[in-house]
Amino acid sequence: MGTLRLVFPAGLALLGSVTPTAQAPAPFRLEETSIAQSETAFRAGSLTCRSLVEQYLARIEADDKKGAALNAIVMTNPAALKAADDLDRRFRQSGPVGSMHCVPILVKANYETIDMTTTAGSSSLQGMIDGTDAFIDKRVRPDGPNMVGKSHMRASPTCTSRTTNHDPPRRAGPA
Repeated sequence: MGTLRLVFPAGLALLGSVTPTAQAPAPFRLEETSIAQSETAFRAGSLTCRSLVEQYLARIEADDKKGAALNAIVMTNPAALKAADDLDRRFRQSGPVGSMHCVPILVKANYETIDMTTTAGSSSLQGMIDGTDAFIDKRVRPDGPNMVGKSHMRASPTCTSRTTNHDPPRRAGPA
């Protein structure tokens, strides 16, 4: 006796007898994600630089400007999304730009950057962009990070507030 074989055309399923095994990939989550996981998502096509930067900018807006109102970010880079689009274009053409491809970074507020204002806390310098990068910015930029903004950072580890002058009774720690 022969064996009876049933052949179904591709894509035809018997109702009630097939359970889907493949699920849509989970959406990319910013929290607790490593640089390596971001790189893997870029290569898989499940994440773009623009999407990653949009998520970081939304997080800054939600946590720094609203919500907890941390006020730790002096400014976000108005060119961050344009830079992300450029990094995506370059990635499609030849792969990652460098070892920090689209890693969103913040720079110290008083570092000069070619695409953000540097006021050093002075309103007289509002809108000042001199078109140069600080030393560290020049060093990292070729590796492909996305400078999403500037953050508040003290100039000296001994400063305790923006109003601290070097009056010993006002310093933190032992006198």
